[in-house]
Amino acid sequence: MTRIYRHHLRALGYCSRDGIRPFMERHGFDWNDFLANGIDVDDARATGDGHAIAAAELAEREGARNG
Repeated sequence: MTRIYRHHLRALGYCSRDGIRPFMERHGFDWNDFLANGIDVDDARATGDGHAIAAAELAEREGARNG
């Protein structure tokens, strides 16, 4: 299971205060749980949000490289 972590979002230039936190709230993700455990790429994709999908793709590419 591949997960998106904060470092993926930072790599994409996403801002915590103005983007990530409101996104998490809108889609029912717990901010503190995300910080501790990340979120599953499938859950992120299910939101339909383009930024979340980009983060999922980055996490999957990273996972494939680290194999």
